[in-house]
Amino acid sequence: MDSLDEIAWEIAEITPSAAAEMLGNVHASGHVDQLALAAFGKDMSAGQWVLNGAPIVLSSDGSLLDGRARLHACVKSGAPFQTLVVKGVSSSAFETIDSVRKRTLADILSMRSELHGRSLGAALRIIWSYQAGAAPGGGKGPGTTALLSVLEQAVGFRAELSRFFHREVSHF
Repeated sequence: MDSLDEIAWEIAEITPSAAAEMLGNVHASGHVDQLALAAFGKDMSAGQWVLNGAPIVLSSDGSLLDGRARLHACVKSGAPFQTLVVKGVSSSAFETIDSVRKRTLADILSMRSELHGRSLGAALRIIWSYQAGAAPGGGKGPGTTALLSVLEQAVGFRAELSRFFHREVSHF
C-alpha cells in the first residue's frame, strides 16, 4: 500500500485538451457508462457542473484509474470543469474504485428528508422531460443537478405531491 506521502491532490480546471491527454493513458480500458457521460456533458455544457469531491484518480505512473466518463464528457462537450485530481495512487487500487452502487436521485432526496423520494424523483424526471420537449423515459434524462434544479423552480410542487399521497383512496 502506498504511503500518504506519495499521494498528492489538487483542485484543477480540466480543459478538453487536458482531458484528452489523460484519456490517452488509461490503466484498464472497459465500458464507459454512456448515460453518465451524457449527463455529465449536459451539466458541463450548461455550466451546472458541481465540484463535489469525486476525484480524477491517477496512479503513481500517471495512468488514469478513475474519471473516464467525466473526462470523455469534457472532451465531447468542449467545456472545461473543475474537479479534484488525486495523483500517486497505487495501480492495485483500481479494482476497488466504484465497487459500490451509485447514489440515485431517490437516495439524495431521502437524505434531504424529502417525503416520497422515489416518487418525487420520478415526477421530476417527467417534468424535466416535458420542459425539454422529450418523451418521458426515452433516451438519457438529465443529471441529478438538473433534476434538483427543477425541484427548486417548481414552487408548490412538494405540497401538491404530498397532498396527492395523503388523499383518501376510494374503493369501487
